[in-house]
Amino acid sequence: MSDLRIRYGGCEAPAVDGLSFSLGASDSLGIVGESGAGKSQTALAIMGLLPDTATISGSIKVDGTEVVGASKQTLRQLRRQTLSMIFQDPATALNPYLRVGAQLDKILRMRPGMSRKAAAQKSISLLERVGLPDPEKQYRAFPHQLSGGMRQRALIAAALIGDPALIVADEPTTALDVTVQAQILELLRRLQSEMNTALLMISHDLGVISQSAQNILVIDKGKTIEEGRCTEVFSSPQHPHTARLLEAAPVIDAELPKNPARSDDVLLDVQDITIGFRERRGWRHRNFVAVDSLSISVNKGEVVAVVGESGSGKTSLARSIAGLLPAQHGKLQLLTNRLPWQVSERSKSVRKLLQMVFQDPVSSLSPAMRVAQILAEPLTVHQTAVGIDDMQKAVADILRRVGLDADLKDRYPHELSGGQAQRVAIARALIVEPSLLICDEALAALDGSVRREILALLKTEQERSGLSILLITHDLGVVREISDRVVVMFQGKVCETATNEMLFASPQHDYTKKLLAAVPRLARRVA
Repeated sequence: MSDLRIRYGGCEAPAVDGLSFSLGASDSLGIVGESGAGKSQTALAIMGLLPDTATISGSIKVDGTEVVGASKQTLRQLRRQTLSMIFQDPATALNPYLRVGAQLDKILRMRPGMSRKAAAQKSISLLERVGLPDPEKQYRAFPHQLSGGMRQRALIAAALIGDPALIVADEPTTALDVTVQAQILELLRRLQSEMNTALLMISHDLGVISQSAQNILVIDKGKTIEEGRCTEVFSSPQHPHTARLLEAAPVIDAELPKNPARSDDVLLDVQDITIGFRERRGWRHRNFVAVDSLSISVNKGEVVAVVGESGSGKTSLARSIAGLLPAQHGKLQLLTNRLPWQVSERSKSVRKLLQMVFQDPVSSLSPAMRVAQILAEPLTVHQTAVGIDDMQKAVADILRRVGLDADLKDRYPHELSGGQAQRVAIARALIVEPSLLICDEALAALDGSVRREILALLKTEQERSGLSILLITHDLGVVREISDRVVVMFQGKVCETATNEMLFASPQHDYTKKLLAAVPRLARRVA
């Protein structure tokens, strides 16, 4: 790639501004940068997938073929035989209306002389190669019937169909828990070695880059600011921006200052909660237990983190506490209030005390409302502001508290960055001054520096008001940095509960040890 420039009409600054790098056969390169740095735009340009609104210049040569300005036929040929891409979200990259096998077969049937039977055999072979259990069963499954990790493996299988010379992986592990992430990274390393394929890994997670790439390219505002061997850059960054990214990367082995002593007064008490679902499998139905006789408590001013793999029951627990998912058994108490399972049956005074921040801020914010309307709505519902002037003052105050400019109040959610949208979601929850904030994977999709800012915001709010936080996450780096106490869940049950310090220093349960071992560490040069 030489002097790549990408610009969109109406935008003053280019999305990519003079980017150049090279990648040899069987090499691996990681591209890192904050949101908006130009990482994904670079990936789309390599694949020839930029929208018509983009103006592109410079040169991208893949195996000697020029991509910039290439015809659709040339690009299709490249994507069929030389290039492949693994997208960030397999749930949206896979067609929900087609079985997994049908989607793989469709690609294979484009080859001359490929019969239906041969395509099916090849597809099943690929699913087996990427480590899917019972590949013939997964071949017949729809995407929604697979777990997140299994869907990502199916997407990798689709990327391998043409035996590509280059695989572009755009944030392929962002939404995965640490154990599945480790499995996917190991799979990519193995496949790259077996197929002698070049790998371009794009991620905001420096630990992921460290585990999957030999070399690193750090970009900011579309420009290269530093490049070199991963071990050398991580050990001795030359650019201040790279140093800031490394500083923002969560490190579970780091020594952290001890949190001040928290109150022993219980704010939230969950006793013996059981949450189940009725699943349909073909013509049969079966009962599935997501949370099994679980008890948990949160004290006043305490941060309790709930961690575990996908499917362990974390989100079901959070949604049930919030009143969005009824439990079949158990008791839920907030202060002296016994809470009904349905939020609609709870009084406004109780609902005001317990607020929730969801994983995807943009989809949790109304696309038809401006930021000011979104923030004013809880005040209207709970009648905590009297008159327009009080409401406007409350909106201005909460925007300032969460670190947003006042002029953002007139924007719609789609006009915000990921970090800004998450701040708005947090502001909406905090504006009614709750006692307990439930954060369900609220930091999962944010890059390192934005994640650090949001963590600092939550800490500040906690110190300001004595806020309690129930943090649902698969990111143990976040857990290490903010939590007072950690609850580890496995298959709907609690397998270990410990203070932050004790859990990371001396985990007791084998499953906890497995989670900690799966966290990617930064590879640094040994002096």
